[in-house]
Amino acid sequence: MIKTRGLITKVQPYKDNHLMINIYTQDHGKKSLIVFGGKSKKKRSSIIVGSINNFEFSIKDNICKLSEVQLSHNRFLYNKHQLKLIDYVCYMIDRLLFIEDNNSLVIDAYEELVNNLNDRKDYMISFFILELNILKSSGYEPNLSYSIISKILPIENYKDQDLTVLFNLLDQDIEFQLTFFNFLGKIIERVLQNLNIKIPLSRNQIYEKSN
Repeated sequence: MIKTRGLITKVQPYKDNHLMINIYTQDHGKKSLIVFGGKSKKKRSSIIVGSINNFEFSIKDNICKLSEVQLSHNRFLYNKHQLKLIDYVCYMIDRLLFIEDNNSLVIDAYEELVNNLNDRKDYMISFFILELNILKSSGYEPNLSYSIISKILPIENYKDQDLTVLFNLLDQDIEFQLTFFNFLGKIIERVLQNLNIKIPLSRNQIYEKSN
């Protein structure tokens, strides 16, 4: 039996009363698992897209024996933008990340995002960090050099790829956040086009100017 911690990225019905779930973990990459009786009230409450769970499953037949929630997002407190954000992020991870990567910071970045959402804090910076880590783990690392960033933002004392300086600037101004949101969106759009991946919702639907 394999024990691991992972993010549920997709849930779909499987036969009569069961579920098929996709999870992403650092040490096993993407896994599709069968949860027998997953539609039951007892099990279904712990199997939610966007939750981080502790899993125990058989490597032989991919049957999930245990799914214990470790971190969940409070959907009842989220507005429509935030709910779409969770769906968007999980879809991106499900479609772009496949192999194990012990150096990946995707799970950590996602956890930071959900904690900020649950605590009603500003979350756009943590969202940017998560997107950049998803791209990096999938083999795409955007060019964030001074020559590029200085064309879209009034940034000083910035060294190439110095994200601390960049995010400190973004944290000070919502309009700067929108500018970087659009900049990063164009990069992601090109990546998805190259991979022939279509997202079922517009990335623009997750941005909330008043956040």
